[in-house]
Amino acid sequence: MLQYLEQQTRLTGNQRRIITAAVLGDMLEFFDYFLIGYVVAFIAGPWKLTFGQSAVILLSSGFGAMFGAVFYGWLRQRVDIPFRLPFSDRIWRWGPLLR
Repeated sequence: MLQYLEQQTRLTGNQRRIITAAVLGDMLEFFDYFLIGYVVAFIAGPWKLTFGQSAVILLSSGFGAMFGAVFYGWLRQRVDIPFRLPFSDRIWRWGPLLR
């Protein structure tokens, strides 16, 4: 198998899709951090946030992404596909109501 991959001169369709998904995921992740940084910079003045408080907000967004990835990876292993999509839909709909 590895010899076949090493002799390959062009990427297959699946390999291109995997690379595209990885690049798109990274791009959206960095956009998320950019958006959070912009909002923190916008609200830091009126809320009189210190540097430490702003850093805690930004760090918690990063830790939240890591813990969320671990949790949803664990959940994906436990739940089958037909249940997963309605479950994520409920999270997006009910999330704002749980504040």
